[in-house]
Amino acid sequence: MTGADAVKLLLAGATAFQVVSTLYINGINHISNILSSIEEWMNRKGYSSLDEFRGKLAKKNLHDPFAYLRAQYVDILLRSNDIIRNSPI
Repeated sequence: MTGADAVKLLLAGATAFQVVSTLYINGINHISNILSSIEEWMNRKGYSSLDEFRGKLAKKNLHDPFAYLRAQYVDILLRSNDIIRNSPI
């Protein structure tokens, strides 16, 4: 898990996330990397606290909840050649 992964989870509304796997792989010092990445992203976007952006992209906060499903469908269509090409069948 990276700082970018943490930001995605926070944008989706997470109040906590687990980092056990990445700490096992990268060591305890990786926590500072994750925190630094989150802080850098917040500075670039102009946020001063997690609460300012937590849940901003949560489905319940969307004006059009089906926009998310449409976006996933479009993404699948755009990646379909890669999916078919890499298919073991």
